Amino acid sequence: MKYGKVINEAGEALDYTYHSGAENNHYVLIIGHGLNENKDTHLITELSQKVSEEGMSVLRFSFSGSGNSQGQYGEYTISKGIEDLRAIISAVCEQGGRPVYLGRGTGATVGTLLSAEDSRIQFLISIAGLVETKKFCFNIQNTEFASEDVSLENKIDVLSENQEEDLKMIKSVYPQSQSIFVPWLLIHGLEDKLIPISDSASLASNCEDIRYLVELPNVDHSFTGEVISQVSELIIDWLGKRIQPS
Repeated sequence: MKYGKVINEAGEALDYTYHSGAENNHYVLIIGHGLNENKDTHLITELSQKVSEEGMSVLRFSFSGSGNSQGQYGEYTISKGIEDLRAIISAVCEQGGRPVYLGRGTGATVGTLLSAEDSRIQFLISIAGLVETKKFCFNIQNTEFASEDVSLENKIDVLSENQEEDLKMIKSVYPQSQSIFVPWLLIHGLEDKLIPISDSASLASNCEDIRYLVELPNVDHSFTGEVISQVSELIIDWLGKRIQPS
C-alpha cells in the first residue's frame, strides 16, 4: 500500500486504492464518495482510472463504515467523515503529496467543511455536492422526490439517527464555503432530484473568478451511462489548465 495503513481519529483503518500517475507530478487526487456508496462505486473507479492515465496519481477511499473500511455505517456522519478525510490528507502530505480533493454528494460536503479550515487542500472538485444538509433530510423522506431518477446504487432509503441529527445540526455548509479561496470545480446534473442543482449554484454565485460551475443537461444524480466520460474529460481539462507537474 502506497501510504501504509491509514487510521482515523477513532482508531479505524480506512480502505483505499492508489492509482499511480507520472513520477514528476506530486499532486494527488483524493476521491470521497457519497452516502450508500464506497470507493468502488462505478463512477469513482472510472474517474480514478481516467485521471491516473493522464498522469495524476489518484487515491480513492471508503469513509469509515463503508466498503471495507472499519467502523459501523450507522455511526458514520459528515462530521466523522471530516476526520476520515483529514487522516487521508495527512498520509498523502507526509510523503510529499499535494492534495486535490474530489467529493461526490455528501463526500463533497465533507470536503467543503474541511477545506474551510485546512489549507492543505489546494484544489476542490464537487460532483452533485450537498450544501443544504437539513433540507436534504426532508427530501429523502419524500418518496416521490427521492426515488425519481435515482439508481439502486445511489438510492438512500433510511438515514440512521446519528446521520440525521448531524445533517440537521450542520444545516448548510454555505457559510463555511465563504472561507474557501482555492480553485473549485462544481459539476451537477440538471435532472438531479436528490440534491438539486441550486445547491451547487449557490456556491458558484458571485465567485466566478475561482469557482466554475458546469450544469449537465439530462443528467440525474446517478451520472449513469456515457456521461462519466464527459465528466472525466471536464475534470482532466480543468486540472490540466491549473496544475503544472512539479
